[in-house]
Amino acid sequence: MTVGELFQTDRFGTIRVSPDGRIDTFTQVNVPSVESYQQHLKDTAARSIVLDDGSIAQNPDEILVPGLAKMTR
Repeated sequence: MTVGELFQTDRFGTIRVSPDGRIDTFTQVNVPSVESYQQHLKDTAARSIVLDDGSIAQNPDEILVPGLAKMTR
C-alpha cells in the first residue's frame, strides 16, 4: 500500500492509501476539464482506501497513527 494523501490527517484523522502506487493529481496528467476531473475523482475513490481514526475531534493536539510514533503539534 502507498500513502497517497495526508492532507486531511491533522484536521479529520484520515489517510488515503492505494494498492496501485501513487495516484497522480488530475492536472499532472490531464488538461483541465470539469467532466474529466469528476471521472478522475470517481476513479481515485475506486482504487483507494480511506483510513479513518474514528474520532470526531477536529484539529486534535495529538495525531495517533497506528504503527507510527505519536505526532504532536
